[in-house]
Amino acid sequence: QTMRRLSWRYYAYMIDDDLDSFTVTVSASYGDPDVYVSASGMPTAHSHGWAATESGGDELLVSAATGNGWCLNCTYIIGVYAWSATGYSITVVGSRGHTVS
Repeated sequence: QTMRRLSWRYYAYMIDDDLDSFTVTVSASYGDPDVYVSASGMPTAHSHGWAATESGGDELLVSAATGNGWCLNCTYIIGVYAWSATGYSITVVGSRGHTVS
């Protein structure tokens, strides 16, 4: 995936009642993608339940213990924000090993 500077791209991830966490990994080939997650609407830099904003790629554990808004049988919205022109891949892995790329 590629993104222009200061742009957003969104993904949906639905979880069942048997998951207690999932991990979002955004691997950057160039640029600085950040990742934001919310279970209550579109996440932004100022309104989200979970965020990872390190320089380069990010890995984010989403669970009741690591942020706000954890719910079961919900659809989580994952937002990737490009601070600079960015190339990246995204992978989501549920606590039971289910992987989505």
